[in-house]
Amino acid sequence: MKRSSLWMSENNLELPFPNSDIWNNQQLKINFALSHVVVNLPIHIRSYISYYYGNFSYVINFAKFYSDFWEQVGRDLKNVDFFDLIDIKFVEWLKIMQFEELFTDINISFNEIFEINKFSMY
Repeated sequence: MKRSSLWMSENNLELPFPNSDIWNNQQLKINFALSHVVVNLPIHIRSYISYYYGNFSYVINFAKFYSDFWEQVGRDLKNVDFFDLIDIKFVEWLKIMQFEELFTDINISFNEIFEINKFSMY
């Protein structure tokens, strides 16, 4: 993924997100929450997730998943931009969450149908 603008950190490292002074409130809240919930997530990864995905549902659960994934598998990957890896894993995560929501909705619908039929039998 080619990022249109890279920002410089205090250590002159290029970061694909701006300084937090121009983030919206939701992004700042997510960054704060992630700093307390997923404490082993590196700051640059936490900031990237907060900035780009802070307005999405499930972002904290995704960060937990990504942290576990990174600890188990990600560190061993060679020649992978971890920001690109976050993007790929977030898309996969959203697909899983959407499927789970759909499955839950279908399950609730079936339960409602069975409840209606149970009462109509008597």
